[in-house]
Amino acid sequence: MMHKMPTVSVLMTVFNGERYLAEALESLRNQTFRDFEVVIVDDGSTDRSREIIRYYIERDKRFRVIYAQRVGRAAALNLGLRQCRGCFVAVNDADDISVNNRLAVQVEFLRRNPNVVLVGGWAEVIDENGRILGRRCPPEGGWRIKSLLSLGNPIVHSTVMYRRDVLSLIGGFDETLSCAIDYDAIERCMRYGPVSCLPVIVARHRRHMGQYFRGNISARTRFRTAAKTAVRIAWNHAIWMLPLSIMVYVGAFAPLSSPFMRIAQLIHTRMVHGRHA
Repeated sequence: MMHKMPTVSVLMTVFNGERYLAEALESLRNQTFRDFEVVIVDDGSTDRSREIIRYYIERDKRFRVIYAQRVGRAAALNLGLRQCRGCFVAVNDADDISVNNRLAVQVEFLRRNPNVVLVGGWAEVIDENGRILGRRCPPEGGWRIKSLLSLGNPIVHSTVMYRRDVLSLIGGFDETLSCAIDYDAIERCMRYGPVSCLPVIVARHRRHMGQYFRGNISARTRFRTAAKTAVRIAWNHAIWMLPLSIMVYVGAFAPLSSPFMRIAQLIHTRMVHGRHA
């Protein structure tokens, strides 16, 4: 029996995410847009994550799971991506929450703008207890989003909906990277068309010390990796930003106490994330 292909595949990777996982999955079940599937990659969880996932896949046929053995974030994303059947791929991290009309507004936007390769949106930033810390509000598109992306990544990955054919063109996510995986994928997608962000809240992004990149990768390493991608974006997409991007790059590799490092961090924090980070 042939099954109709869903319009959207929601891609989620999980590693020991039991504390927030049910809330993330429930936010997907509550979407007003119904024509989607959820592809979950459990990357070797040792807590109750598998039990929580099993609860949802037994009650909703749109949920599927792939079990992996600690292959890492990028490889887990690619494992899931290969199983995605929708023409659009929306990322939802296991500790983030999609607002109930997220899929609806993003599908409508991509259908109306066939040249746009991916769309993000605004996100509320919350702490481990769900308290609002601020907002991430990237520009809608055009030169403004290119300029900002040339300094760092203002787009929360759990707000991003990709065109699956474009993700296939770029070969998926770079498995040699331990951080800035989404930032790198966005840059490579930009080679095939513009990116946009909806000026509405589409997700609640949780910040906590249990996040993989916070607990396992130093801030300096994350900053350096992001700075390399920033220069690449400036060179390929926003040449007018190249001097400032190079300044951030040089600062990222300077001694921690140097003026270059302080200036680079100031540019990155204030201009990319703003006071709402």
